[in-house]
Amino acid sequence: MVATIMLCGFFLAGCSKKGETEPAEEQLKSVSEYQAEAQKDITAENMDKELEKIEKDVEQEISQEQQ
Repeated sequence: MVATIMLCGFFLAGCSKKGETEPAEEQLKSVSEYQAEAQKDITAENMDKELEKIEKDVEQEISQEQQ
């Protein structure tokens, strides 16, 4: 379950609208940084709530891209 949440997080982090460019000074996180963050932030107690947040974010991005 945690792996699914982490994969969704990677998906969201990698998604951006086509044609948009990132500012040059912004640095992207590595996979190990995302994993460490997920292990710290996602616990057995809040796993379902975190998954709901990620699913909601994905749905919002999909609806924005379809417009």
